[in-house]
Amino acid sequence: MFTIEEKKAIKSKLPHGSLRLIAKMAGVSPQSVAGWFSDRVKSSKKIEDAAISLLRKCKEDKERKLAGLL
Repeated sequence: MFTIEEKKAIKSKLPHGSLRLIAKMAGVSPQSVAGWFSDRVKSSKKIEDAAISLLRKCKEDKERKLAGLL
């Protein structure tokens, strides 16, 4: 379970429009994902897993792009 500060840090590192993608990955509504990030929804393992998975994917994509430039 993440603190509100950790959730804000995760959200700041995700690209614009990623709430819908997280919702689709977790099988929940975008409103549920927004509620999780704003701490209205206290805990959701599905949303946490989807957010971390997307964060890892974004990091890998960024590393791949940087490696292509070198």
